[in-house]
Amino acid sequence: MARERDDSGQFVEEIAPEDVIRVLRESDSPIVTAKEVSETLGCSAETARQKLLALRDRGIATRRQVGAGAVVWWLTDDAAAREAGDEQDIDPDDPLFSGDPLLAPGDPVDETEIDDVLYSEGWHVGGPNTPRATALFIDTGAFYARFVETAERHERATAVFEAIGSGDAVYRPLYTSTYVLDELATLTLSHGDHAAAIEAVKRVRESPTLVIHPDETDFNATYEQFTQYDDHEISFTDHMSGVLASERDIEHVFTFDPGHFRTLGFTAIPHDTADGWDPPRNGTGEHLKINSWVE
Repeated sequence: MARERDDSGQFVEEIAPEDVIRVLRESDSPIVTAKEVSETLGCSAETARQKLLALRDRGIATRRQVGAGAVVWWLTDDAAAREAGDEQDIDPDDPLFSGDPLLAPGDPVDETEIDDVLYSEGWHVGGPNTPRATALFIDTGAFYARFVETAERHERATAVFEAIGSGDAVYRPLYTSTYVLDELATLTLSHGDHAAAIEAVKRVRESPTLVIHPDETDFNATYEQFTQYDDHEISFTDHMSGVLASERDIEHVFTFDPGHFRTLGFTAIPHDTADGWDPPRNGTGEHLKINSWVE
C-alpha cells in the first residue's frame, strides 16, 4: 500500500510522538532502546532515534549511554506535564525576532572572532501553500549580533531574524544549546551589563527556539570529534553545536563564523544563502558573490 501524501505532496507522518511515548510508557522494562522502539512501531531505527531525540528536546524523554555504545531511553519524571504538540509556532512579535537591541557598547566583539575572544589567553569578563520549513541551528554570533546594536553585523542579524519571524525565511524548528547560551551570556557580560546578559538569555529561552541540554552521550561524541580536528581551531562549543545539529539532521546553521561550520559540513546562513539580506548587484543587476559582501 502506497504511503499517503498531504496536499503539498509531502509524505504524511506515520509515527506520531504519542506512539513513541506509549512504547516507553508500556514497556515491561523501565528503559528501552531505539531498536526496540523501531521494532514495536515497525519503523526504521533512524526514524525511532529521531523521534526519541525530539521527545528529549521537549523534556519528555531522556537517555544514557551504557557499555561501549548502547543508548537506553526512558520517560522523564515530568513527561506528562510536557506532552504538548510537536509544532513550533513562531510569533513575529516575539522580541527575539522584532524587539529592540539590548545594549550598544562602544567596543562590540567582532562576531567572526567570538572563539578568539572567549578562549584566547588573557581574556576575562570585564564588566496554506508555503515552502517546506528547514530546521536551523542558531550559533552564538547570530544572537550576539541581534542583541548588540553596535555590533558590525547587527543589521544583517536583525534582517535574518525578522525574515524568520515574518515567514519570509522559512526556518523551523529553531534550535540552539545551553553551550551557546553560556557563550552569549559571557560575551554580553563582557561589556559590563549584567542586566543585558540576563535579558539576552531570557529572550532566547522564552522564544520558540528549542534549547538543547547536552547529555553525557553528546559530550562523549563531541570530545571524539574534537580530538579528530586537531589541525583546526574550532571551539569545543562549535563542535558540540555540530554534533547536536547532526543528530537531528539539521544541515543549516545561522552563524557569522561560517568557516568552522563549513568545515564540519554545514550550510552557513546568511553567508551561503543570502537569507534576509539583499546583497549588492553588479552593473548588469546580478548579485555579487556572497563572500564579497558578507565576510
